[in-house]
Amino acid sequence: ESNFPTFESVLETMLTKERGSITLQILANKIISSGSEIINSIVLHENALVMETDEFMEKYQLAIEEIEEIRTKKREEFVRINNAANKVFEQLQPILDDYWVKIEETAMQVIDDYQMCGEDLKREKLKVVYEKLRKLRKISKTRLSLSASRSRTISMWDFPRRLFVSSRSRMSSSSP
Repeated sequence: ESNFPTFESVLETMLTKERGSITLQILANKIISSGSEIINSIVLHENALVMETDEFMEKYQLAIEEIEEIRTKKREEFVRINNAANKVFEQLQPILDDYWVKIEETAMQVIDDYQMCGEDLKREKLKVVYEKLRKLRKISKTRLSLSASRSRTISMWDFPRRLFVSSRSRMSSSSP
């Protein structure tokens, strides 16, 4: 047997004659208020997460743009360095082309400057010949020193170019 009719009558009495409706309304309002606070708290946390994601994406995009800008500047700098190296190499090209020709000319001039004959090999002329050869040797050392100086100059100019070309080839093989 059901006790529902008894429950109905007690509920009706409580709601109409006693202050039960006010008591129930207060409890319902508290439940509604707690639910609203929970919903507001969830919405606040969701908004914070969305804002953090938006802020992260904004900073990520700025970082990507900055990295691309740095890569572009790096490429431009390598082009400027390569152009400067090519310009220096072009300026040195006449010196490089002329280098061995000058050495051969100098050697031939040293040989041609000293005329030797059979008389020069006689005992009484050996001292004079020796002095001439010593002067000639001094001249050839000076010319050799000049050639060595040119060689060092060329090497100094060529070394950075070789260094740049080798570092550039390493960079191009490692770039994406």
